[in-house]
Amino acid sequence: MPALINSAGTVDPDVPSPGQFDHVITVVHAGNELSWLDATSGAAPFGMLFGTLRDQRALVIPEGGPPRLMCTPAQPPFPSFGTMTVIAKLAGDGTLTARFERTDRSDFEMYLRAAFRSVPQTRWQELVQQISYSSSFSGVVTNVDASSPDDASSPFRF
Repeated sequence: MPALINSAGTVDPDVPSPGQFDHVITVVHAGNELSWLDATSGAAPFGMLFGTLRDQRALVIPEGGPPRLMCTPAQPPFPSFGTMTVIAKLAGDGTLTARFERTDRSDFEMYLRAAFRSVPQTRWQELVQQISYSSSFSGVVTNVDASSPDDASSPFRF
């Protein structure tokens, strides 16, 4: 079922207007439960909505029934986490050589997947260099490896 939602604000149920909606997501029956899906990211884990779409009113439009306002889930469909493992060696001259591994199952995971999907694998080193700089790490990034940005069945790792 399509569901109209506002991706940047809150829907006011006292002011019925199509102008309150700027995005369409999908609601499907999965057994006795409803699952909310947003195909916009292209590789989101099943049932994962961006934080701005969680705990928001959406106008759900069922086939053969009247539309109704429903609330999207307030939490992701799984526990969120982000981990970073660092194995480092400090040389006598002060040079630090390290191996960083980051694993995410969170809102940030969707941004990482989108970034890795939008850049050819031959440029992942440049991408991770920018991620490193934005994380306040200096140094040179080499030997980048990542899980498939398209396989959302498990956490994203790079």
